[in-house]
Amino acid sequence: MVEVKSITVGQYHFAGIYINLPQYPIHFIISTHTILAQDNFSMDYFERLDRPVAVLLCRYTFGFAGILDSEIMSMNHIAKEKGVTIGMKAKDAVILCEEGKDQTI
Repeated sequence: MVEVKSITVGQYHFAGIYINLPQYPIHFIISTHTILAQDNFSMDYFERLDRPVAVLLCRYTFGFAGILDSEIMSMNHIAKEKGVTIGMKAKDAVILCEEGKDQTI
């Protein structure tokens, strides 16, 4: 099963994507400027893509609210330049990454 849901964080709008894989459900929260994924993914994969997008990996937890409340485990150079730090709450990190950007998905 795949679910796509509109998610608002502060004044910013994201698409939430839930993929129900057997025994390992996956959640993403994305916009055209930011990707928030769980730490079961590798930052190396995202870095190799070389896209102008802030990538944040947070501690694995279940649900969209859960990953927004979790802490950042790693980030790419774009997110670091925006001020994101390891241990920051994911909700605060996605807001930092969206500031000054067009809000359209």
